[in-house]
Amino acid sequence: MFGVICGVYRISSKTHPDRCYIGSAVNIASRWRRHRRDLRLGKHNRILQSHYNKYGEDDLVFSVIEVCEKHLLITREQFYINDDVLNCYFNVSKIAGSNLGVKQKPRSKEARENHRRATLGRKHSEETKKKLSEIKKNDPRTADQISKLAEINKGNHYAQGCEWNKGREQSKEEVEKRMSKIRGKPNKSRGVSKSAEHRRKISEALLGKKKSEEHNKHNSESHKGHKHNGWHHTDEAKQKMKEARAGWKPTEEQTAKAKETKRKKFVIKKLLSLLDAIKDTREG
Repeated sequence: MFGVICGVYRISSKTHPDRCYIGSAVNIASRWRRHRRDLRLGKHNRILQSHYNKYGEDDLVFSVIEVCEKHLLITREQFYINDDVLNCYFNVSKIAGSNLGVKQKPRSKEARENHRRATLGRKHSEETKKKLSEIKKNDPRTADQISKLAEINKGNHYAQGCEWNKGREQSKEEVEKRMSKIRGKPNKSRGVSKSAEHRRKISEALLGKKKSEEHNKHNSESHKGHKHNGWHHTDEAKQKMKEARAGWKPTEEQTAKAKETKRKKFVIKKLLSLLDAIKDTREG
């Protein structure tokens, strides 16, 4: 039908000429084949799918309305979507390049697990990282659009760590709303023992690691006024813990592990003191 054409296309109806669908693609012919496949399988957006089911495939007319460069696709598509004369009745989303308003079918637990396994441990290649970096640097969004997105995403925990969200204090209502969703739900990690390899990696990562003064100061400041700050066990709680541990003895493996940990800490302490002594000698 078409060669490899990059541009904006339209799907219109013969029975309702005033209705159409506007889209854009790097390869328009390939996109048209995809539209037809989704319609035949009943997987297209609800408006166009409903029209297709009623009037059939022959009622739809596919045409190219503009050929343009790849980097202009979204801009030109939005231009035609905003055109009131065209009446993009079949477009569920009125924002080019967005799925806003499009209902996604919920994936089954099995599908989610398969996807998780398929992507587990996958890392981007250096080439992919470079491409992602270039896309980020050449962000086509205006400062006004970025500002609006920042305002919409305020309080969204997925967006935490962004510059605009740093240091933002959550209101009591936000905290209570978040906590109400967690309360009563079982902790998935509770009762799940870490493998020996996992524990060894954590131990190696933390071994000899010292927290900076800035880190300690930050922790101290964040705990000020906390309801558990300076909190002590009651005599009743102490008695219960004592009774629970009565008659308990560590296994030989636990004893050996504790001794090994103590020995490692002693060696690290000695090495650090020796390094400090050497540093003082050099400075002197």
